[in-house]
Amino acid sequence: MMEWDGQRWVTVGVAPNADAAREFLGHVPEPAPESMPGVQPAAPGLGPGRVRHRKP
Repeated sequence: MMEWDGQRWVTVGVAPNADAAREFLGHVPEPAPESMPGVQPAAPGLGPGRVRHRKP
């Protein structure tokens, strides 16, 4: 990881993976809330409505 010191980029640390880098930088995400077993998350997709950018 590098940081700008006002004149140049200097190395401030090395992380073995993205999670370690986030922790080093203080960007640790909040843990996901525990869900009930057997409940599937909703699949991402388009919402209801017509697709107006296509010809019929």
